[in-house]
Amino acid sequence: MHSRQRPAEPTAQPSWLPAPGGDIRPILRMYTRGDDVLNGTYRLLAIQRLT
Repeated sequence: MHSRQRPAEPTAQPSWLPAPGGDIRPILRMYTRGDDVLNGTYRLLAIQRLT
């Protein structure tokens, strides 16, 4: 997912998410079976800054 300024490359534009400047705090809505999210065993991939 790309955020902030619109990406120049056309292949990145479908996953572009406009965001204001400065720090952001992603919020996830989880729809999964089982108790993995609730008991803390579900692991998310790290978010990487591309700039």
